[in-house]
Amino acid sequence: MSQVYPLDSLIRRLDPASLPDRPEPDERLVVFDAKREQALPKRPILAFGRDLRYYLVSTRARKVEGTGPVCKLKSRTTGLSLEIAMTYEARCAPGNEGRLVEALWRKAHPGAALDDLLTRWVDEFVLAPDHATRDLCLDFPAFKTELCSVLTRRAAQEAGLVLEPTLRPLIEDKLETIRLQTAFFPIRVRDSDEAVEVKITTDLDIDADNQIKALLTYRQLHQIESAVKEAVRRSLADEVTLHQLCYETKTRVRDLLIAAINLRLRDEGRRITFLQLESPLLAKRPPELWEFGHTVTCNILDHQGIQVEHRVQILLQDLGRFQVARIGDLEGWTRARLKRFTQELLFDKNYVDLLLDFDPDAEEIKRRMQGELAAIGCTIKQLIVIPNLDPLSWRHGLPLGDNEKSYMTHDARLEVRLNVVVKAKVTNLRDKRLTPYLRPQSRLLEDIQEVVYRETQHIMHGIDPERFYMRFQYTDKPGEKKPVREEIEGHVKAVLAERFAVDEVSVIAKPLETDLTKRLSRLLEGPHTLEVECFPLNDPSRGEEVIYRIDFDVEGVEQNGWHTFRSKSFPSFEDELAHLRKVMAEDIRSKVELAPREYRQFTDIGVQRTIEQVIHDSTRRKVINVFGLCVSVVTVTRCATIGEQHTHEAMAHAREQALTTGRHLLESKVQELVTLTTKKLDLIKAGVEADDPELKSVQDRIRDLETDVAPEHLDRGRREIAALLPGTSGSSGTDWAQLALMEPLHRKQISAAADKKDVQ
Repeated sequence: MSQVYPLDSLIRRLDPASLPDRPEPDERLVVFDAKREQALPKRPILAFGRDLRYYLVSTRARKVEGTGPVCKLKSRTTGLSLEIAMTYEARCAPGNEGRLVEALWRKAHPGAALDDLLTRWVDEFVLAPDHATRDLCLDFPAFKTELCSVLTRRAAQEAGLVLEPTLRPLIEDKLETIRLQTAFFPIRVRDSDEAVEVKITTDLDIDADNQIKALLTYRQLHQIESAVKEAVRRSLADEVTLHQLCYETKTRVRDLLIAAINLRLRDEGRRITFLQLESPLLAKRPPELWEFGHTVTCNILDHQGIQVEHRVQILLQDLGRFQVARIGDLEGWTRARLKRFTQELLFDKNYVDLLLDFDPDAEEIKRRMQGELAAIGCTIKQLIVIPNLDPLSWRHGLPLGDNEKSYMTHDARLEVRLNVVVKAKVTNLRDKRLTPYLRPQSRLLEDIQEVVYRETQHIMHGIDPERFYMRFQYTDKPGEKKPVREEIEGHVKAVLAERFAVDEVSVIAKPLETDLTKRLSRLLEGPHTLEVECFPLNDPSRGEEVIYRIDFDVEGVEQNGWHTFRSKSFPSFEDELAHLRKVMAEDIRSKVELAPREYRQFTDIGVQRTIEQVIHDSTRRKVINVFGLCVSVVTVTRCATIGEQHTHEAMAHAREQALTTGRHLLESKVQELVTLTTKKLDLIKAGVEADDPELKSVQDRIRDLETDVAPEHLDRGRREIAALLPGTSGSSGTDWAQLALMEPLHRKQISAAADKKDVQ
């Protein structure tokens, strides 16, 4: 089977036996004389002795798409070859049919002849003297447009063909990212002769700016892993130390390797953007930072067993040197040297030297330690050396704690309790006032607490108990400039600053609970409740006993009642509260039992308020006089008397009876109305005249009954019944609403009876 060329729709050779009688308007039959190698203007009459060939050429405007030859370009620089695939669009302009045949007749098929022409034109372009110094493979993207223009021009000149070629590398579609994951391979670093096993994982991407080299080296990809490994080996050996490899793997080393690999892969047209480096060495590396504490016991000139605290941070800087030193236990190694340096330097010091001039010794310890560590590839990041001496801690605050004590007041019979909390710092140990305390087992804290107690007691000797309890936090009494708290705090603060050279002094005086304050606190927890039975002494024949319920609060000690309150003594809080209730109850009886009946048995809120005010004022004065306390009456309520309860029960019974009687009367009238209505209907149906006496009598009675069950007459009936009830004024009560609710029901019964009669 003969090969089919896309160019057949543009030009094809015909069999002389099957020539068309009349070609299409956009087609032309070209007769070609092969011996003379020229197209004839028309078909000759005599063809004997001639080699005539016939071609049908299309001049349609629509272009024919075809696939051209694959051309191979060789790089002058690298010696590598680049295969270029060609496609094109072609057409023949009217009038150029003969030239097209003359250019393409030499092959059995015109398409094959065109491929030969295109190949020759490309070769001539490559070998042109103008391109002798150019690497057309590496510069292919730059000269591709120029080559296409040359092919278009030569096709028009030599074949009369309108040609638009397209050129692209043959394997361009095969380029893709390569995942590279090596096995472990040996490398060496700059400062160590021992081999280290590493493994890398990365993606080899196409370098968009250097893609042509990726095409040129596509068939050499099997060598790319070796190239990457070699770049890694060279970079680590020349620029990376063992310490950097272990501790800067994901920062400096990674960036360095990426740059080195990309430089090496530039010839392959590839690059990487990430790199994962693995090595068994990373799991065995020592920590980069050590942090620990160490206490050294030293003997100085005037004291034995001084504790010196060390807080140290050691940074590993050179892993190679550290491994050569072969330090198995760095912490133990460091502790031994800290102990030796500290004991040597402090041996001829005294206690005061450590307190006031220790900084040079601390710096010397640090300097010696730094020298030792530098020799093994380490350095001191931080070293804090502090003698464990109590006076040195004073700069952070004196641990005084609470100071809860009992104090005598101006009244020698009464003690109070105070907690005088002191906070202070000592920032200048060189102050001469502190010299006696710069020694072991210093008594500074004890002396401060003694001064606090002594000075507070001095103030409390002049404080009256009443002032202490009533005006400790604030005062509004004339002649008192400050409350007790401010007087104590200000005096103690001034004395401490003067005597002990302390700074940032804070004094807070807080009263503590005593039996007296506990009594008052329990009383203030109210409200409390009191019940009082009062008998009408002014009119026993008419009055009844009334029980009052009083809720009251204890507000506190009255301004001038402190001595009275303090003088009272009770076995328990319950006894004290019971005695308070008893005094209040007796005072209330003395006032209420003599009050008129309308006040004593009040039923009006205004009278209730009056009674409340009388009870409040009277009991307040009484309790102040007896207990020294201020009380406040919150509410006064009373219970119903026995007579009021009986009256209420009698009224309820009478109301129920009256309601029952009214209901029966109404029901009987409704029943009579139903009966008469039925009778009226029977008479009318019987043909009785309108003026019949019997009919008139029935109608008159119906009107009377309807009037009786009408709403306005029901209201009048309610008032009449209510007037019969004791203790009422004839106003309608709640029960009468039930009668009103019954009216629609009775009317419905009447209407239903009438409807039933009509049906019959």
